[in-house]
Amino acid sequence: MIKIYSTLNYYGDDGWYYDKLSSANACGVYGIRINLCKFSDDKAYDVIQRVISIRNKVNKNIRIVIDIPYPNNKDRILDMNFSGIVKNNEIYHIIADQKLSRQQNLICVEQINSGLHKVGEILIYGDGEGGFEIIAVDGDRITVKALGTFEIGKTKSINLELIKCKVNAWKKTLTIEEPLDFLLSFVESADDVIELHKYIQNGGKVISKVETLKAMDNIEDIVKVSDGVLVARGDLGLCDSVGLYDNFNTIVNVCKKHNKTVLCATDILLSHTNLYIPSRSDIMDISHIISKGCKGIVLNNVNWDYEKTVCYINKIEQRYS
Repeated sequence: MIKIYSTLNYYGDDGWYYDKLSSANACGVYGIRINLCKFSDDKAYDVIQRVISIRNKVNKNIRIVIDIPYPNNKDRILDMNFSGIVKNNEIYHIIADQKLSRQQNLICVEQINSGLHKVGEILIYGDGEGGFEIIAVDGDRITVKALGTFEIGKTKSINLELIKCKVNAWKKTLTIEEPLDFLLSFVESADDVIELHKYIQNGGKVISKVETLKAMDNIEDIVKVSDGVLVARGDLGLCDSVGLYDNFNTIVNVCKKHNKTVLCATDILLSHTNLYIPSRSDIMDISHIISKGCKGIVLNNVNWDYEKTVCYINKIEQRYS
């Protein structure tokens, strides 16, 4: 039977955790994914221990999966000197200097490595809400032309570059004695996976998240050293939206070749949160995921009607697997 994971992206008090875990457990959810992207090691350690404690009261068999945000290839927007509405074909300047000048249309981000970028390159905003075409690169300033009209904000990012974090920044989290599994974000080589294995003290599995075209170039080596692979369609689709279908099938085929588990994530049955019957595109999507042999599905919305969604996935599985 396919394993269904729920995501905890928001964090509340113990009562909130208990309600979410109880609801997921009652409907047969296999595991809980905890996303660490907004936390320090100390805070993450505290959150995980709380979830473990409450999980043990609900059902000790619920698997806890820790999503390690390593590395990150997005630069968060820190500030801007305009309303936030980007207008189609207008010129904007992306800078790393937080002291905004009076020049029009400045967007300040965390950091810039101009040597990585070239004229004609497309930079994606957020989850694909909009984009920019690079028209000039000058030191620590990138000049771009807007591709479409869209709104930007300080809570989202622009796909600029790969910023390597150190796995040992999560040293405390990685030594939790409870058996945990780990999702490793933005894996690009077998060495990334091997490095994480060095720090894990509890025998946990490492599931590599494939999210970049560089990872696709090294997919065979990555799969060999991983316990499983998660097809992270969000960022992978931003890298190559037209090739997402082929990349998905390649990952699945390589995992089958090496007898490794494949999981799939990003916007799965998202329409089912507010529709009794999912959108037809969602139905086709989940049918394809299951028929290709994926063994796990990660739901990325905390507000699921678990009973309805799990029931629907099980029906699709009975038909196509």
